[in-house]
Amino acid sequence: MYLCVLQTNKIDNIMEIEKKGEPFFKFRSAAKCLSAGIHLLTDNLKTLVHFLWIPILIFSLLNGIAFLIIDRISLNVSLSDKLDILPIVIMMGLIIVLYLALLFICGCIYTYLKKYRELDYPPSLSIKSVFKDIKHNMWRYFKLMLIFFIISVVYVTITGYLAYLSMWTLFFTISLGIAAMIPFIYSIMVYMMEDNSSIMHAVKKSFHESRSHWGGIFLVVVITLLIVFIAEIILYTPFLLLQIIAAISKNSVEAGDPSGLPSYFIYLEFFTSAICTFIAYFVLLIEEFSLFFLYGSYEQQNREKAEIAQQEELLKVEQKREERKTL
Repeated sequence: MYLCVLQTNKIDNIMEIEKKGEPFFKFRSAAKCLSAGIHLLTDNLKTLVHFLWIPILIFSLLNGIAFLIIDRISLNVSLSDKLDILPIVIMMGLIIVLYLALLFICGCIYTYLKKYRELDYPPSLSIKSVFKDIKHNMWRYFKLMLIFFIISVVYVTITGYLAYLSMWTLFFTISLGIAAMIPFIYSIMVYMMEDNSSIMHAVKKSFHESRSHWGGIFLVVVITLLIVFIAEIILYTPFLLLQIIAAISKNSVEAGDPSGLPSYFIYLEFFTSAICTFIAYFVLLIEEFSLFFLYGSYEQQNREKAEIAQQEELLKVEQKREERKTL
């Protein structure tokens, strides 16, 4: 009996340790948000891989195929000066499938983050158990990216037109675009985390938050992008080396020399690209996780401000009551 109690206590302690995580609603500095995002990835890598490995693997394999098709198109053009339509059609279809795979990944990521907010500790999920939530988040992310794509096209068109007018107007437009990009990036987290909000409400809220927190959002975005950039350069080094070898071989073939590459080289390119992309995508999660905790920090600040304002209103009401009693 005593051993059973000890065993039960041990299991409960293990479960409590597994459930420990950074509280979502907690005031943090930008540096603390970045640290919490990195720890969420590194401390829960096993559960994240278990939940995300299927969509990320699909995306990685499709990405590897896309690289090979692009390589074959460029090789055919350089050797025969003819553009084969079939690979281009296949590539266009592959881009659509790649985007659907990307939506699947994003739907899974935001489902995971919402469950974290709900439970206040890192969840252990399976795609089957939360597939309805994933579809919901995929649809919301698709709508958001469609709106952002339209805005980007309009911005690029305006920037291109202003380039003909003056360098000063071009510089001003680019600077304004960079400044506006920060709240737009933050609005993705706001919209995806708040199911009841519209895209317009999320953008307005993000620009409102940016008036006092622009520096914090900018710091988190820039530092995470720098970390991801350095990590991906290291991770993609094997694939880049293969691309250099392929380019040298291509130049040799154009000069009339034999290729010298083994017959399995194309498969080596494919699998190297897929493996590098698979690992690199988990590194990309650092940015989403850091912005997730930044959003939680700002929401906690807003809650505290609302509570203080409510307390001040109650004090004013009490003061008016006291004044009426004295009269």
